[in-house]
Amino acid sequence: MKKFIEENWFKIALVTIIGVVATFFIIKFLIPKDKVEEVKTVDVTTNKIEEQKPISANEITELKKEIESLKSKTIKQSQNQQIAEGKISELKDELKSTEILPSENYEEQSNVVLDSIAKVICYLDDDMMGTGSGSIWAYGDNYYLITNKHVLKEADGENESCVITVARDWNAVANDSEKAYQDDNLFIYSLNKNYTYWENEEFDFAITQIVEYEQPLTFLNDVAMVTNEAECNENLVVGSKIKIIGFPYTSSFSLPTITEGIISSWENISNIPYYITSAKIEHGNSGGIAVTDNYYCMIGIPTAVVVGDSESLGRILMLTEKDLKELFENM
Repeated sequence: MKKFIEENWFKIALVTIIGVVATFFIIKFLIPKDKVEEVKTVDVTTNKIEEQKPISANEITELKKEIESLKSKTIKQSQNQQIAEGKISELKDELKSTEILPSENYEEQSNVVLDSIAKVICYLDDDMMGTGSGSIWAYGDNYYLITNKHVLKEADGENESCVITVARDWNAVANDSEKAYQDDNLFIYSLNKNYTYWENEEFDFAITQIVEYEQPLTFLNDVAMVTNEAECNENLVVGSKIKIIGFPYTSSFSLPTITEGIISSWENISNIPYYITSAKIEHGNSGGIAVTDNYYCMIGIPTAVVVGDSESLGRILMLTEKDLKELFENM
């Protein structure tokens, strides 16, 4: 082979030169420039040859549309961001200018209402005794019991009277009522027989002044409620949760009970509005108090039980604290 190359090197060189010149001539003059569609490049990471096609006019148009769409989205997002920041700023300003009311302690508020509920005991001529419930309120310089008219109505004889019992500690009363009375854990007060009521027989409502018996009225300073007509002035809607507080019918000194339910419906009897409620109302609970679920507002007076075919529903005389304030003013 070496000898062959030495003898024919001139021919080999001439053929090589002719091949290069022929290739250059074909590429330069025989293949049109607009037919060259592929450019070969080398990927340095894979050492593979990749083919890249030139971008067509349609693809360029689509790319321009995508770019414009991205620009539009970016502008819209920026506008939304500005709007959100503006609303947050407004909310901050509103919060700064809003008076923050002190939060109510739920347990404390419930205790305030429980302490102001009294058991009503009426002594009748025939040695019979009637019982009910009522709530204690302060108005002016006096203390008043708010209850149903039918709770007091029977004790209208000369030798008949009604009293209320309130307690500093109902557990002590339940254990030993006599000792609780001696220890000032149980208080007994008389009720003025000249109670205020309205001529409409269907308006089962009465106000009567609480009178000192053997113990001073000073204890009532701590338990009597005061109307909050500014906040407690609206009727509840159907579905609202409520609580009813009162004393179940019994001859002994029992603890007050709390029953829960919702406003099921409304009804009017002789233009007197009532709630119908799923909360249980026992006979002794009549005259007690119905309050909002958080104990914050009085909504009425539990008055009667509506017996149906399949269940019993309670009836509550609708009475807001604003209404009560007006009744006090018109006594």
